[in-house]
Amino acid sequence: MATVEVLDSFMSFSDVGAGAVPVVFLHGNPTSSYLWRNVIPHVAGQARCLAPDLIGMGESGKPDIAYRLADHVRYLDAWFDALGLDEVVIVGHDWGGALGMDWGARHPGRVRGIAVNLVRGRLGTLAEADHDVYRAPFLEPASRKPMLAWAREFPLDGEPADVVEVVRRYDRWLADTPDVPKLLMALENGAGLGSPELIAWAAANFASAGTR
Repeated sequence: MATVEVLDSFMSFSDVGAGAVPVVFLHGNPTSSYLWRNVIPHVAGQARCLAPDLIGMGESGKPDIAYRLADHVRYLDAWFDALGLDEVVIVGHDWGGALGMDWGARHPGRVRGIAVNLVRGRLGTLAEADHDVYRAPFLEPASRKPMLAWAREFPLDGEPADVVEVVRRYDRWLADTPDVPKLLMALENGAGLGSPELIAWAAANFASAGTR
């Protein structure tokens, strides 16, 4: 893993492969870039693949911040700037999808394509060794603040208002950009936001969207 200074801390990230337009893989809660360990090898032969650990998660720094969506946006923006990234393809899971869609909405013309997995959970088993990797950054109670903060950011009944506005903004961007290909990914046995009804709604409302 490489590291780069961002704002008052640092972010760790993997960087493999080569290509003109990087593919940026963004994980969700409560995971890390380890989430993409079995995906990136299939892409690295065709493109540069970058996968950061979001601030406070994985091997990235843990500054004394609230870890709200707005905080992750600031640190992720600083990471994009530090790496000098211009046009990108974004692949996002869970809150990583939200961050990717928000980045696209705020940086028109710089996203060449976007793929998001809306599933927040999966019914099934995970090897104990994989559990250990995901647990490692959160062994102490104080280190679990990012996980709790993410759970509290989920927009319900119009709150938190700033998060709702972010979602509305990137929904408009997704609907109004037919020039940006979009892929909606679902899993068998997916739970939560990966319901067939939500996937169907997104496919019908996002311009140039396909499902898999």
